[in-house]
Amino acid sequence: MTTDFKQRIKAFSELGTLFRENLEKKEKKKFPKWDLLLDEVLNESHSYNSWFTITYLRLSLKNWSNTLKAVSYTHLTLPTIYSV
Repeated sequence: MTTDFKQRIKAFSELGTLFRENLEKKEKKKFPKWDLLLDEVLNESHSYNSWFTITYLRLSLKNWSNTLKAVSYTHLTLPTIYSV
């Protein structure tokens, strides 16, 4: 695995951590300054399109936070065999 690839995995993993921390309302956060910004974005998304309810936007972020974990990317380093 190249260093660049590892850095990308770490960046996406950190994004997942940011989403997870905002949803869980943890006290000691790795990204505390992003709480207000993320809440503003959710509210703006809802005001732009009322189909995007805050509840479902948060559910989406929860799903993304679960997907964006470093462990989730290990399958990308394994050789893949394509059948025709």
